[in-house]
Amino acid sequence: MAPRTKRPRSNSSSQAETSSNKTPRTNPKPTPHDALWFDDGSIVLATDVHLYRIHKGDFPTSGEGRECADDAEAEEWDGVPFVKMVGDSDENVCHLLMMLYDCDFYDVLKPTTLPIISSLLLMSTKYDIPSVRTQVIKRLENYYPNDIAKAFETPAEVLFDDDVPDDCDFQLLAVAHRCNVRRILPMLYYKCAIRDLQFILKSSDDLEKEVLHKILVGRERLLRLSYDFGVLLLFPSGKCDSNACSDMRRVMIELYTKTASNGQPPQSFPIEAVSSDLMGMDYDQKFCAACDRCARRSTGVREEFKKNFWDDLPNIFGLDTWNEVLNRN
Repeated sequence: MAPRTKRPRSNSSSQAETSSNKTPRTNPKPTPHDALWFDDGSIVLATDVHLYRIHKGDFPTSGEGRECADDAEAEEWDGVPFVKMVGDSDENVCHLLMMLYDCDFYDVLKPTTLPIISSLLLMSTKYDIPSVRTQVIKRLENYYPNDIAKAFETPAEVLFDDDVPDDCDFQLLAVAHRCNVRRILPMLYYKCAIRDLQFILKSSDDLEKEVLHKILVGRERLLRLSYDFGVLLLFPSGKCDSNACSDMRRVMIELYTKTASNGQPPQSFPIEAVSSDLMGMDYDQKFCAACDRCARRSTGVREEFKKNFWDDLPNIFGLDTWNEVLNRN
């Protein structure tokens, strides 16, 4: 087959170039990719859908799965090495190559998609591309932080496009485990655990049994901590001299600890409860009756609970300590 005319590096092909990868093909013979076929390319990568003729120097030469590219007896295509990307989906290969060849394909300042993030993390880990892996992990840390200050704030920028699937946290959790990205695991587990129980079970098909077990056990601990936070925040400080304050707190504790009709607690989980100060139950309106002593104590309790909860978050999901999560490879 005659090589195609060399195409200039794309500056805006982006996701549109890869949309065809999601459409099942009836023809089992792979065809050259429109945007990633260069007539002066020095290697051809083959998936079950596409052929990619690229420049060998642009593709990583270390990491798992690259030995065949340097094999003296490897197959050839028009005089250049022909490498079958065994174990790699066409989507994953395409996303990685698009990032390497198109500067606009993956912009850290713009929303991306779950398939792109997953592909880049999987491929950069498998083929040992630290620049890509580090960039992706750093971005994910903005949304699944390992810093207490960021954990109780809303990210200023959006990670995904509007069409992100509801189970994106569960899909990313599976990818993070495969790629050993421990730094984002505590908050990923937390995001999964605070979902509705039926949704957790429905979204756990791609998770190992042990991972699902950690989510469910961690969820129970989060529920107990949520109750503890409400009681600590609302219980009067020692001897409260204000009848109005005591009465208000007793009413709010009763509301906070009351189980909803569907069997789920009405209050938020710990991070949301701390961040909102129980505003979901009109806390900001009712708390105006609190005396100065109880108000000051509640502020101190809130900060103490916040710190203790954050320090214990990895352990809640069986991940040891923050020091081990952040420093162990």
